[in-house]
Amino acid sequence: AIENIANMNQYDFGKVVTHCPHCLHTIGKEYAKFDDGDFDTLHHTELLADLIKTGKLKPTKEVKEELTYHDPCYLGRHHGQYDAPREILESIPGIAIKEMEKNKDKALCCGMGGGNMWYEVHEGSELVEGRLHHVGSTKVEKLATSCSFCMINFNSGKNKKTGTEELQVEDVASILNKSVE
Repeated sequence: AIENIANMNQYDFGKVVTHCPHCLHTIGKEYAKFDDGDFDTLHHTELLADLIKTGKLKPTKEVKEELTYHDPCYLGRHHGQYDAPREILESIPGIAIKEMEKNKDKALCCGMGGGNMWYEVHEGSELVEGRLHHVGSTKVEKLATSCSFCMINFNSGKNKKTGTEELQVEDVASILNKSVE
């Protein structure tokens, strides 16, 4: 952290934008505990939602899909951001969001957080299967999220859960890209 902070402070910038909710937490909250480590940090969905609100980004092409959205733990519960991803999806013509029973601050973890990406943990597979049960109950063909770790975990686990074998998993920004000319 100290080395990263020193490297970052060599540059003049206003904000750090990250795609990863875990990096959002680390750079935005954990680095602030160190001298000179206080960086204004935001998630890419926050930036994209703001660009849409200010008219700098205009989703105009219809993307006809019914989907559900999974709240990544480090974006939602740890950062308090539930609205930006949904605002993006709601701004796209043709998108219909079907919320899972457990969403926002009640959403369940996918099991990939806390470094589990690099470990073989039995608990993580049980978590993703439990969350995929909620996804499957929505009867949609697409799961949107805004965390690469969640995407990897859902893609790895979807074949283990009946009803989600054909599930498409895609990042909110990628879905938005289909609508912007």
